[in-house]
Amino acid sequence: MKILPIIFCHFGISNYLKITLLSAKISNPQKNIFLLGDVENINLAHEIGINHILFSQFDSYQSVLEFNKQFKFIGGTSHGRLEWTKFVFLRWFYVNEFIIENNIESFWHFDSDNLIVSDLSQFEPIFSKFDNTEQCGGICINGFISSSKIIQLYTKHIIDLFNDVEYLNEQKIKCINNPSFAYTEMAAYNHFKKTHNLNTKRLHCLECDSTFDDCLASADGMEQSKDLYNGYKIKSIYIDKRNDFYFRDLVSNRFIKINSLNLSWMPYIVIFRLFALFGRSKYRFLRLRKSNYYKIDLKSYSILNRFIDKFVYKLIKFKYC
Repeated sequence: MKILPIIFCHFGISNYLKITLLSAKISNPQKNIFLLGDVENINLAHEIGINHILFSQFDSYQSVLEFNKQFKFIGGTSHGRLEWTKFVFLRWFYVNEFIIENNIESFWHFDSDNLIVSDLSQFEPIFSKFDNTEQCGGICINGFISSSKIIQLYTKHIIDLFNDVEYLNEQKIKCINNPSFAYTEMAAYNHFKKTHNLNTKRLHCLECDSTFDDCLASADGMEQSKDLYNGYKIKSIYIDKRNDFYFRDLVSNRFIKINSLNLSWMPYIVIFRLFALFGRSKYRFLRLRKSNYYKIDLKSYSILNRFIDKFVYKLIKFKYC
């Protein structure tokens, strides 16, 4: 069976980037991992030992030139994130040119703030039945993409929407009514999905008693913590004897194994703590010796645990970097 790559896109440096890339490498050692990035994160990728591809090499390609020509920032008065808003569209044009140039047909793509903690290849027979999988409540393409043609169609659809005056006026009205709102690739994907009648699958499904987290800061039917993290309640996280991660489904009271965590809006201390717990699972003598299923307290962070987590991080860097 062909080994399918994992693709991330990121501009600049974020404090979580090394952690999420390392997690992908540890959980999927057999896969090629690509970071489509810029000069600011090239050294980080090389330090970890993953493939780095410069965005800039695609800037002269026709599809990218066309997007830059057609792009229009549509945002409310308090949004003010033009660079980010443009990038969330533009990255798909970079991905499209990259996969065409490298004859990649099927692949995985995640936002760079996703912590991957399972071997993805085991889910490929399930997701290959669909055009692609989704996150963000079903309004963004992420996870498994079964065919490069989906991305080719998607990028073409984005260009078409930027030339659709009536559609853009509808987006402008939404931004007037919601000053913090902006027109992003999520709205474009939602329109694309409906127009082309795609056969899609939510990543946050409960196949085989496991799931890919849609967003840690949303309930999705799971038990939530009482504490706030950057103003958000988060799903409670449990571990078993192997230190694998689980959510608890409130309806069925089942424990659902976690394959990835979407850590959008989370403080660095939460991201680092979860990564260190994932790292501990790889070393039996460092696992938290608790009975099934033990709830992780991310607020109470003892001096001993801080020391152990830093030690785990050094072990991981020594072994994998």
